[in-house]
Amino acid sequence: MKQTVDALDFHTKIATEFDQSYSYDSNRLERLKIWKAYLAKYASGVDLAYDLGCGSGAITSLLAQYAKRVIAIDGAEGMLAVARKNAAAHGLSDRIEFRQSRLPIAGPVTLPQADIVISSSAIEYMDSVPDALAFARGLLKNQGTLIFSMSNRDAVSRKLVRAVHGMTGRPKYIKYLQHSYFGGADRLNRFLASLLSPSRANNMILIAARPLK
Repeated sequence: MKQTVDALDFHTKIATEFDQSYSYDSNRLERLKIWKAYLAKYASGVDLAYDLGCGSGAITSLLAQYAKRVIAIDGAEGMLAVARKNAAAHGLSDRIEFRQSRLPIAGPVTLPQADIVISSSAIEYMDSVPDALAFARGLLKNQGTLIFSMSNRDAVSRKLVRAVHGMTGRPKYIKYLQHSYFGGADRLNRFLASLLSPSRANNMILIAARPLK
């Protein structure tokens, strides 16, 4: 449990810097582009959507452009403060309800079920992937859609980043990952994509799924 608390503290401290990176970092700009395409396809006109691990709210604000109502949950107080400012700047405060909670929420959950649940690169920080997915499933209506992304541990670039972290301690966020960057955008990943299969070149996986009947 200590590592989870540390991860929340870490992301609170870097919240402003993290949010600013969406304006210049090629990988995060590509992430927004891909998520926008998925949300346009699956979230248009839905009544209720969840964003689990919403961070600074960059993707939450995208989601609220398509869904009528969004409940965004994150455990890092600093991230939620930035996310609220972003929602206000986009004129979306009336469509987004922000809640602070460690994820997945333990015990009985009385939240309403939604048409769509999303989670962008947050599940990999949680203690258990199965528990995180089960929690997300519990928030979905029978024919709802879950869309989530997480790091591809088989990606060569991911392995290089871990090796560098082992020698230098940077980038700092690696120490908080419980499991396992964005494929194709930066020079390294473009170069790897010309040599390797997608499963080895792309450093992130994004999945859209519906529950089995």
